[in-house]
Amino acid sequence: MHHISRAEFEKKISAGMFLEWAEYNGNYYGTAKETLATDTVAGLLLNLDIRGSLQIKKMYPESLLLFIAPENLDQIKERLERRNLTPEDLQSRLQAATECLAGAQYFDHRIINVQNKVDATVTAVVNLITTYLAKKSLI
Repeated sequence: MHHISRAEFEKKISAGMFLEWAEYNGNYYGTAKETLATDTVAGLLLNLDIRGSLQIKKMYPESLLLFIAPENLDQIKERLERRNLTPEDLQSRLQAATECLAGAQYFDHRIINVQNKVDATVTAVVNLITTYLAKKSLI
């Protein structure tokens, strides 16, 4: 993870130096194109928001998009409430989570992260990735 100034990030956006980028809560996040140039493995695993994921899918239609979702919005609300956010921040993040969940329809697979069953979620993710890589003959 590299941290750069907002001005530098905006220069890099203008120069087309990102595979994907998005602004979230007033901060920029992105994946530099150089990530692909220096990557030596058969694939690249990225943890992205909806906007970044769709940017990657547009550039690389063969990519695999996995959406890991909570069982329900109440779980997200409970987690956020434990952070002692201001009411405004809590509302803003809940709104963002609602929008994010609505974007699940654009992903290749949706995995429900059942509370206290993280092993099952990890197994589902590993199985989907393994199947995808085998079909692409990357493993």
